[in-house]
Amino acid sequence: MKCPSCRTPELLPVKTTDGAFALDACPTCKGVWFDDGELRDVLAVAGVTQQVPTHAFQAVYRTCPRCSAPLFEHCFPGTGVLVDGCRQCQGVWLDGGEWPRIRDALRQTERVTCPKCNVTQTGRDICNACGVVFAKVREREEDVLRDEAEKPTWNLESIFAGANGFRVIQRKEWFEILSPFELRNRYDATILGTRNFHGFVEEHSHSFLNVIARQLLGALRPATLLFEDECQNTILKMRKPLRLYFHRLEVSSASGAPMGAIQRRFHLLRSNYDVVDAAGGTVMTITGPLFLLPFMSAEYTFRRRGQEVGRLAKKWKGLLQEYFTDADTFQTEVDCSLPVAEKMLLFCATLLIDFGNYEQNESSPASLVNLLD
Repeated sequence: MKCPSCRTPELLPVKTTDGAFALDACPTCKGVWFDDGELRDVLAVAGVTQQVPTHAFQAVYRTCPRCSAPLFEHCFPGTGVLVDGCRQCQGVWLDGGEWPRIRDALRQTERVTCPKCNVTQTGRDICNACGVVFAKVREREEDVLRDEAEKPTWNLESIFAGANGFRVIQRKEWFEILSPFELRNRYDATILGTRNFHGFVEEHSHSFLNVIARQLLGALRPATLLFEDECQNTILKMRKPLRLYFHRLEVSSASGAPMGAIQRRFHLLRSNYDVVDAAGGTVMTITGPLFLLPFMSAEYTFRRRGQEVGRLAKKWKGLLQEYFTDADTFQTEVDCSLPVAEKMLLFCATLLIDFGNYEQNESSPASLVNLLD
């Protein structure tokens, strides 16, 4: 092959400095010929093409050393360097000194956007504007993605499958303690077991009628409770209808599918409940203390087919601690081997017991803004 620039010397085979590629070069003008794809491989830059654009002008007195077709002069993509290319074989001729200019230009045009200040600049390890180290930002992003991937996904099965108890705490607000107003109930709920789960139960009511009902009806009022995880994803929905004595809590999944209910039974002295499954059958009973007196500890027993399968304890911890801290804690122990649906219903029963038996003695968590919702 003859040199397109000198036209007389033969091109000699040469190798790149690392010995990975064999090229053809002119010993006189130091020009280099790259066959189709060779320049892309040598540059090792993604997206590099040797195709001659349609707007290129034909080079004067220069022909392709490979196929003798005319060469066309054009600006190499991503650089300001003029090169000569062949439209037939897609080869490229670089005059002496053009190769390092193309290499440096492509490196300089590699631009990045700072993830902190959003300033676009040539590729470097440190931002020119704010000085943030890109490697550290990428490391933090990878840590966040890894934490998200390792974060457990919660559903009813994963929450209650290994559960052996619950802890339910109703928060107190100073506004409710020091005023006659009744605020929306909100609980901190922890499902204890092989993997502890922490969530929240909140009375979901935003209309003015709900505010009036809370003040006039107190514990008798209708209410909707939502059991949510720490990301406010709904896990369970509970609806309490208006009842004067036979309090009831209807439980459904996040999608609204019925899952059962807790229904109070009549008893002259005790506070007893039935746990009803989705088909309407009684699967468990809850027996309360013989006398339910204010400011006293109380214990409820869960029985399944006559056999005790758990207990719920409400401990009295003193006047000041009960009223001026969030010490209203319900501690529940259940048999770990119970079906998931029944353990879930016992958890909901804890909320109905608090709602029906201790509403007048406890405060609900909210704020003055919640009262006005």
